[in-house]
Amino acid sequence: MVDQAECTHPHRTRRWGRSVLTSIGRQEWLDRPSYRLENILSFGYNAFGGARNRVTNALNGVWLGHPVHPPLASLASGVLAATMALDALAVGEAVTGRGTPGAHRLATYTLGVGIAANIGAAATGITDWQHTHKQDRRIGLVHGLLNMTATALYGFSWRSRRRGHRLRGITLSTIGYTISLGSGYLGGHLVFASGIGTDMSGPRLAARTWTPVLPEHLLADGELCHVEAGGVGIVLGREGQSVIAVGHYCPHLAAPMADGWLDRGKIVCPWHGSQFDTSTGAVVRGPASAPLPCYHTRINNGHIEVRAAATPPLAQTALAPDDPTVGSGCLSENASHWENPVRHNEPETESATTSRSHHGYQHNERHPQ
Repeated sequence: MVDQAECTHPHRTRRWGRSVLTSIGRQEWLDRPSYRLENILSFGYNAFGGARNRVTNALNGVWLGHPVHPPLASLASGVLAATMALDALAVGEAVTGRGTPGAHRLATYTLGVGIAANIGAAATGITDWQHTHKQDRRIGLVHGLLNMTATALYGFSWRSRRRGHRLRGITLSTIGYTISLGSGYLGGHLVFASGIGTDMSGPRLAARTWTPVLPEHLLADGELCHVEAGGVGIVLGREGQSVIAVGHYCPHLAAPMADGWLDRGKIVCPWHGSQFDTSTGAVVRGPASAPLPCYHTRINNGHIEVRAAATPPLAQTALAPDDPTVGSGCLSENASHWENPVRHNEPETESATTSRSHHGYQHNERHPQ
């Protein structure tokens, strides 16, 4: 017969973890130092001058397509776990007298790699953290402080090992790894419960058939408008003769892109300033790292129609001339529009990069009637 205490133990552990997260999330006094830290980070990034965007894009993982922090954190966790295992072999050697050649020396090497990975994870993680809010911001701050403490202990451990103080080095790294485990629990909550660092652009249009979504005259030049097609939210925008269609939510933290604005071939997130190419959905500037969903558009009998893209957003390839009905939305900047007046009587459109305005636009959302 199973002991009732054993059955309730996982539930007690889960409740304890939730109580810790809830307690940290309620510590509003952490907001002031966290925003001061954010200001310091902003000054630091601005010190790069014209290279600021390149630096922040690299740290945010724009080049990778998702945040850089998770793989670096996984690398640190793996090599530090290897250090713990090698330390256990070294201790076993001291206790049993059975030799394990090179275990302690190899543990010193893996610890050094773990320290370097932790520093990289901290640099990328704090770049992602600065755009969080409220409870997630507080939990992230504690997560970072714990990791910094653990990294400092690893550094002292590495120095002690290099000086021949093996037992002290093993003790320090063991304490640091215990702290890292607790910090990892907080980080896991931020990713898997709050979705920090995941693609939050939401459902995507899958229909390959043209769907009318809005009369053309309701979309003025420079405006963004939220519509729906097949139950999926879409944001339409017009720049000159070009009509674009992108996802309703920013991939970063699900900001409504209809509240953003158009700026010289880019659509800008209203919350954190992520910029996406209106022709491809590719990220131009972070903190977003995943592309914005982007759809094909055309004007048919006075209505704007959309359909799912035939290629992924980052492919940036034009459709072949055998499909003459496609407008300029989400084609590459070198793509052309082919008119078929017999079938669709639609106007010839310019390239998606023409007729750009040099300022942002006020959002004026209107829905199809």
